[in-house]
Amino acid sequence: MPQITVSFDMDVVDDEDFTVLNLKTMIENQMRRLLPCSSHLLVSENGEVMSDHRSMTDYPLQFVSVEEDAAAEESDDGGDLIDGEESKTHFYAPESDPLFVSPKYTYKPLLPPCLTQKKSSMRSAKAKDCYGQSLSGAVSDLGLQMVDKSLIDRVQRLTSRKPHILLSRGVYFVHRDFDEILDAYEKGDKFYLYTGMRPSQNMHLGDLIPLMFARYLQDAFKVPLVIQLTDDEKCMSENLTVEESKRLAWESAKDIIACGFDIKNTFIFSDFRYVGGAFYENMVKVGNCVSYNKVVDIFGFTGEDHIGKVSFPLVQAVPTFRTSFPLLFSGQENLRCLISCMIDQDPIFRMSRNVAPRLGYLKPALIESSFLPALQAETEKMSASDPNSAIYLTDSAKEIMSKMDNPFKYISFFLEDDEYDYIRNEHMVGRMSTTQVKDRLIQTLSQIVEAHSIARAAVTNEVVEGFMKVRHLPHMPD
Repeated sequence: MPQITVSFDMDVVDDEDFTVLNLKTMIENQMRRLLPCSSHLLVSENGEVMSDHRSMTDYPLQFVSVEEDAAAEESDDGGDLIDGEESKTHFYAPESDPLFVSPKYTYKPLLPPCLTQKKSSMRSAKAKDCYGQSLSGAVSDLGLQMVDKSLIDRVQRLTSRKPHILLSRGVYFVHRDFDEILDAYEKGDKFYLYTGMRPSQNMHLGDLIPLMFARYLQDAFKVPLVIQLTDDEKCMSENLTVEESKRLAWESAKDIIACGFDIKNTFIFSDFRYVGGAFYENMVKVGNCVSYNKVVDIFGFTGEDHIGKVSFPLVQAVPTFRTSFPLLFSGQENLRCLISCMIDQDPIFRMSRNVAPRLGYLKPALIESSFLPALQAETEKMSASDPNSAIYLTDSAKEIMSKMDNPFKYISFFLEDDEYDYIRNEHMVGRMSTTQVKDRLIQTLSQIVEAHSIARAAVTNEVVEGFMKVRHLPHMPD
């Protein structure tokens, strides 16, 4: 079994109650809080991110003082965490780093190329393509802010409800101006939510994450929500007919509605059905503010990409402006947008934020999540384009069991707090095996899939029409 050596200053453990378990729990909690889907990712001493199929709880921690560690390094070159070999892995963070509860320990998670590469296609971003950049560095460079404990506590105070596990466990881990949204909300100002989905034949668990969180935000803050179905982009990127793309959007709307959104406060629209009028006017306005070279620089388009793909970011950007929905939000002149999305969508909405002041609009705020990792790849997100990488909401319990390999990648996303803490603690002390953890996760996922299937079966075409009807959304907080 590989060994992880944690270097520390002796004054950290002056407290007689400080134990190896304290430190182990501290490091594990930080890894889970900041990027829980990658709690099995570690960094070797030369800065490389190494992946392993075991949870952090499977690794024993050995204490050494700074002096002992220095002496050991003279006789031991350490090594990478590969094939069960020993590895010396150090956890350090500067005293001034605000991201960590303990200033002595840190780690480096993988980041998608949209954060680490200047040019990257928003639809082909693969986290495996970028290594070696610290999370705090990427966050700082791009103007993102960490979702820290104080922000989570504030959400709980303002909404009078327990934070969603996707927030408290760090799945939604960075934001842009979410604190300003909370400032305004505390003063009685209003906002609306925006999220989106690319239509597909079969919805998978990765699609469910942003919908679960959007519903939580809608319920907690009692605000309206608009959900975009990008059937036009589906048509262009996969060479489908318009009719087939529209059919997939309609079926995807049923999947969305089955998540339990409030019809009085939710507007679902497909681009083929809705784009026009004030929405299209905003597309033209934004288009006049962004050069072709800038679009290529942001999204990495090449000469092989057709003009429809190059122009599509406009369609996804303008729902962030209230004026794109004049009937929905009539009379709400200062209504700001909060976008809930995965972090690979950040480049699109940076474009929205950059042009907003030039158009006299309020900048949208964002709260962004990490990926739900693929089943067979540690550093790729779950995708409907690869059936072996995803658990679909149509899969049977037997199919889920056959696909599931490493349960530790998913327990942070789906298990509620009491059970999550129980399983983690039982596994840490050896009373619960990896197989038992896997069995419990499969049971939970099967229940989620079954419940969604039952709810979806109850969604009629008339219900879909109700969600897609263009109307005023009056149910706003007083």
